[in-house]
Amino acid sequence: MVGGAIFLALIFLLSSCSISQYQGSGEQLYIGIKSIEISDEDKSSHGQRAIEAIEEQLAYAPNNAIFGSSIYRWPWPSMGLWLYKKYEADSTFMGRWMRRLGSKPIWISDVAPDLRAKVSERILREYGYLNAEVRARIIPRRADSLQAKVAYEVRMGSPYLLDSVAYLPPIDLEDSLVYDHQRYSRLHRGGYFGVDVLEGDRTEVSANLREHGFYYFKPSYIAYEADTLQHSGRVQLRSSLVSGLPEEAKQRWRIGQVRIHFVDSYGQRGRDSLELSPRLKAYYRGRLPIRRGVLANRLHLKPDSLYRQSLEGSSLKALGALGAFSSVDISFTPAAAFPQTSLFAQEHTGGAATPLITYGHGDRVMDMNVLLRSDLPWDASVQAHFTTKTNDLVGPGGKISLDKRNVFGGGETFTAALFGSYEWQTNSSNALGKASEVSINSYQLGANVGLTLPTLLFPGRLDRYHLYPTSTTLSLSAQMINRSGFYSLGSVGLNLSYDFQPNATQTHSIRVLDLSYNRLRSSTAEFREMLVYNPSLGLSMRDQLVPQIGYSFVYDNATLRPGRSNLLIGASVSQAGNLTSGLFALLGRKSFDETKHILGVPFAQFVKLSGQARHSWQLDRRTKLVSRLLLGGIYSYGNMLRAPYMEQFYVGGANSLRAFRVRSLGPGRFSALDNQSPYAFMDHVGEFKLETNIEWRKQLTGLLDVALFVDAGNVWLLRPDPLRPGGALSEVSSVGDFLDQIAVGTGGGIRLDFSYLVVRLDIGVGLHLPYKTSRSGWYNIPKFGDALGFHLAVGYPF
Repeated sequence: MVGGAIFLALIFLLSSCSISQYQGSGEQLYIGIKSIEISDEDKSSHGQRAIEAIEEQLAYAPNNAIFGSSIYRWPWPSMGLWLYKKYEADSTFMGRWMRRLGSKPIWISDVAPDLRAKVSERILREYGYLNAEVRARIIPRRADSLQAKVAYEVRMGSPYLLDSVAYLPPIDLEDSLVYDHQRYSRLHRGGYFGVDVLEGDRTEVSANLREHGFYYFKPSYIAYEADTLQHSGRVQLRSSLVSGLPEEAKQRWRIGQVRIHFVDSYGQRGRDSLELSPRLKAYYRGRLPIRRGVLANRLHLKPDSLYRQSLEGSSLKALGALGAFSSVDISFTPAAAFPQTSLFAQEHTGGAATPLITYGHGDRVMDMNVLLRSDLPWDASVQAHFTTKTNDLVGPGGKISLDKRNVFGGGETFTAALFGSYEWQTNSSNALGKASEVSINSYQLGANVGLTLPTLLFPGRLDRYHLYPTSTTLSLSAQMINRSGFYSLGSVGLNLSYDFQPNATQTHSIRVLDLSYNRLRSSTAEFREMLVYNPSLGLSMRDQLVPQIGYSFVYDNATLRPGRSNLLIGASVSQAGNLTSGLFALLGRKSFDETKHILGVPFAQFVKLSGQARHSWQLDRRTKLVSRLLLGGIYSYGNMLRAPYMEQFYVGGANSLRAFRVRSLGPGRFSALDNQSPYAFMDHVGEFKLETNIEWRKQLTGLLDVALFVDAGNVWLLRPDPLRPGGALSEVSSVGDFLDQIAVGTGGGIRLDFSYLVVRLDIGVGLHLPYKTSRSGWYNIPKFGDALGFHLAVGYPF
């Protein structure tokens, strides 16, 4: 009764906070965009870019907007508007404070719909829709005429196309090379006419000339004349150089003196100097910050060389990739003396040929100055977090790290970190949400040190620069995991890996050495009882040495097709113990299937392969369909017939089958509900994995996206396990039986896309479990609420 009275009082208070008394005559409160109706919509990529441009211009979020949306608002009244207007003229401390709590009302006059329509119309004409029209209508709210929405009507019309193009005359470059504008231009008969197309063409011409020494040539030095009167919907275009072209833009430029200025992290320039090579000098304080070989390989514009735009860009990128500088700048100044020559030496007069522009034979000289501002040598960070996992583990954690930049003068980074966490299980349950008898609390402590080099650590290649990201990482780590009431596990790891890209689409990673040692330091009677019920788990968690080497490959064409459909393919292969076992065989020590030890510890022996394919299909400018296929397998043999627990596969969770909890399904048709062990829930892992996902993603407005998805998959064993009946591939009786063992879930989610960060909430709904339940048929979820997964996560699932 009291709660109801409070609720009614709150409703009365909000409804009484009206700002109508503060509205001026004829003013209407803006409550969002009702619609943007587009007729004659051009479905081409050019037309879609034009529509995106006008939608951005028309967008204007009202008060109470949902995540910046121009259309959707929160349904409750906004008390903030009343607070702002109530205390707008109050200059007291209380008045200023109350205004900060409120929000300024947005009136229709603030939005200026007619002006936005005119600007949008101009934007469409710049894209070549010269007959486009955009109109705005103000639609008062039926319940309150002092509030109004805006509706926009857009008539695109047909785009104007190029009927004919007169190109720039040929331009002499160097060594008998001639730039042929017609050959390389993006302007062609039948193509779109628009400002963006013309800007792209003049930028391309300028880039080509700057690539051959014409440093001072700018895109604005190219002009276009368009005639739209000869043919309806067609444009006759003529390209030309502007009159009064600056003298320096007519000349090729070569590099003279090169001066490298190092500025320390305190802003002090160095006065010490060192001539690295003829006409190349470095200025620094105390000690040269970067090794000479590194500078030589990352400064691609050399003295006496012809200026090239691509080499300037690659020099900036290469020096910046060292990670030792907060900023890198390159500037050029004309040298004191240079030969006087002219861009237009003569015109080609042979018959009716196109006039030939020829450049002077004597190149002018400019000096290059490189300014390198050093970053702070040390970087320390302290992180704290509270984690909620899909396996119902929650708890705080933290990390302290210290980084040292440019350790050896080649951009190397040394990292040292300490980390720890404490977690407790709020609800131990299985795939159907049924509570288990086991509850787990745990803490984790660890440390790692590492050295990362921005190159390949290999004889003769230490100072070499690679066009695409390249690194060598050497790390040493140690950690201890304590599961309260169960066990304490310690591990030490040593890793050496190479990562490199030969081109924009391919990435390679080679783990030359990945050595880990796991030791079960202590265990309780309860945990040892668990191992009696589950000897496979005991085999995978016993003391063991895992000496691995591996290789992974990723192909991703997203950089070649930005904003369009793209494909990612990844594959990895690793092996453990084979080289060590082979060495034992060469020494004649023990047979193949007899357990071998190093320093009294058995080592793991397996081969592991995994791969994925992900395809993203852009359906329209706001919608895409993304699919993924995952396959993986691990086969243990020789020295150990069970793969380490952490190397095995599982499904479920925020980035897998979202209708089910992590590690709650499989292997095969095995069900922990049928197992007598109270610890069987820990053994939902397998040696073969198949998973597929498909997700439809739609941008609603502003930051808000929505998604619908279907996930399917499971894990299986490669060898039968009597304690997990039905879990092996060899126990699958038919294709139908195999398909019936694939768990399926669906669901939907919302995402907040901040461009630099994506926060998502996914709700998964189970459709099919891989084992028999109390419900017959393909949809075998006993109760709808039994298979619901809620996942709050950062980033896309794939």
